Amino acid sequence: MGENKWRDEEEWPLKRAIETRYKLHSCGNASSASGHGLLYPGEDDFYCEREDQFVYDPANPVPTAGGPLCCDATHLAPGPQDQKEVETRPDVLVYSTPPLESDTEVTGP
Repeated sequence: MGENKWRDEEEWPLKRAIETRYKLHSCGNASSASGHGLLYPGEDDFYCEREDQFVYDPANPVPTAGGPLCCDATHLAPGPQDQKEVETRPDVLVYSTPPLESDTEVTGP
Protein backbone atom coordinates (compact mmCIF):
# COMPACT_ATOMS: atom_id res chain seq x y z
CA MET A 1 0.00 0.00 0.00
CA GLY A 2 1.19 3.56 -0.44
CA GLU A 3 4.56 3.60 -2.19
CA ASN A 4 4.46 -0.22 -2.44
CA LYS A 5 8.17 -0.74 -1.90
CA TRP A 6 10.37 -2.69 0.49
CA ARG A 7 12.94 -0.96 2.69
CA ASP A 8 15.93 -2.25 4.60
CA GLU A 9 16.45 -0.72 8.03
CA GLU A 10 19.54 -0.71 10.25
CA GLU A 11 17.82 -0.52 13.66
CA TRP A 12 14.69 -1.65 15.47
CA PRO A 13 12.73 0.08 16.70
CA LEU A 14 13.26 2.81 14.14
CA LYS A 15 14.89 5.92 15.62
CA ARG A 16 12.61 8.18 13.57
CA ALA A 17 9.48 6.46 14.86
CA ILE A 18 7.02 8.48 16.91
CA GLU A 19 4.96 6.26 19.18
CA THR A 20 1.30 7.15 18.96
CA ARG A 21 -1.26 5.32 21.05
CA TYR A 22 -4.83 5.15 19.86
CA LYS A 23 -7.83 4.53 22.09
CA LEU A 24 -11.20 3.01 21.26
CA HIS A 25 -14.17 5.28 21.89
CA SER A 26 -17.86 4.65 21.47
CA CYS A 27 -21.27 5.58 22.77
CA GLY A 28 -22.22 1.91 22.71
CA ASN A 29 -22.86 1.68 18.99
CA ALA A 30 -19.72 0.54 17.16
CA SER A 31 -21.50 -2.37 15.46
CA SER A 32 -20.92 -2.14 11.70
CA ALA A 33 -19.35 0.69 9.71
CA SER A 34 -22.53 2.73 10.13
CA GLY A 35 -21.99 2.79 13.91
CA HIS A 36 -20.06 5.37 15.88
CA GLY A 37 -16.86 3.57 16.85
CA LEU A 38 -13.86 5.88 16.88
CA LEU A 39 -10.16 5.08 16.98
CA TYR A 40 -8.56 8.25 18.28
CA PRO A 41 -5.03 9.25 19.33
CA GLY A 42 -4.46 10.83 22.69
CA GLU A 43 -6.18 10.92 26.02
CA ASP A 44 -9.15 13.15 25.16
CA ASP A 45 -12.30 12.55 27.16
CA PHE A 46 -15.36 12.07 25.02
CA TYR A 47 -18.91 13.03 25.87
CA CYS A 48 -19.91 9.44 26.45
CA GLU A 49 -18.23 6.10 26.85
CA ARG A 50 -20.35 2.96 26.81
CA GLU A 51 -19.41 -0.63 26.19
CA ASP A 52 -20.04 -2.10 22.77
CA GLN A 53 -21.71 -5.45 22.29
CA PHE A 54 -22.39 -7.79 19.43
CA VAL A 55 -24.03 -11.18 19.09
CA TYR A 56 -21.91 -14.01 17.75
CA ASP A 57 -23.77 -16.63 15.74
CA PRO A 58 -21.64 -19.75 15.11
CA ALA A 59 -24.02 -20.69 12.28
CA ASN A 60 -23.13 -17.42 10.52
CA PRO A 61 -19.46 -16.67 11.29
CA VAL A 62 -17.74 -13.53 10.06
CA PRO A 63 -15.81 -14.42 6.88
CA THR A 64 -12.07 -13.92 6.57
CA ALA A 65 -11.16 -11.13 4.16
CA GLY A 66 -7.38 -11.10 3.80
CA GLY A 67 -4.76 -10.68 6.46
CA PRO A 68 -1.80 -12.79 7.54
CA LEU A 69 -3.01 -16.03 5.96
CA CYS A 70 -0.90 -19.06 5.24
CA CYS A 71 -0.74 -21.73 2.67
CA ASP A 72 -3.82 -21.34 0.45
CA ALA A 73 -3.43 -18.30 -1.83
CA THR A 74 -5.52 -20.13 -4.44
CA HIS A 75 -8.74 -19.45 -2.55
CA LEU A 76 -7.94 -16.20 -0.74
CA ALA A 77 -5.05 -13.83 -1.39
CA PRO A 78 -3.02 -12.98 1.75
CA GLY A 79 -2.28 -9.43 2.80
CA PRO A 80 -4.32 -6.25 3.16
CA GLN A 81 -7.80 -6.41 1.66
CA ASP A 82 -10.77 -4.08 1.57
CA GLN A 83 -12.94 -4.83 4.62
CA LYS A 84 -15.99 -2.75 3.59
CA GLU A 85 -18.25 -5.75 2.98
CA VAL A 86 -17.34 -7.40 6.29
CA GLU A 87 -17.85 -4.08 8.12
CA THR A 88 -21.50 -3.94 7.06
CA ARG A 89 -22.35 -6.85 9.36
CA PRO A 90 -24.04 -6.09 12.70
CA ASP A 91 -21.83 -8.69 14.43
CA VAL A 92 -18.61 -6.78 13.71
CA LEU A 93 -17.37 -3.88 15.81
CA VAL A 94 -15.77 -1.12 13.74
CA TYR A 95 -13.54 1.65 15.10
CA SER A 96 -12.16 4.13 12.56
CA THR A 97 -9.89 7.14 12.70
CA PRO A 98 -10.97 10.52 11.39
CA PRO A 99 -9.59 11.10 7.86
CA LEU A 100 -5.80 11.39 7.94
CA GLU A 101 -4.49 14.81 6.98
CA SER A 102 -1.37 13.51 5.22
CA ASP A 103 0.31 10.29 4.12
CA THR A 104 1.12 8.26 7.22
CA GLU A 105 3.57 5.41 7.66
CA VAL A 106 2.54 2.76 10.17
CA THR A 107 5.47 0.65 11.32
CA GLY A 108 5.90 -1.38 14.46
CA PRO A 109 4.46 -4.03 16.68
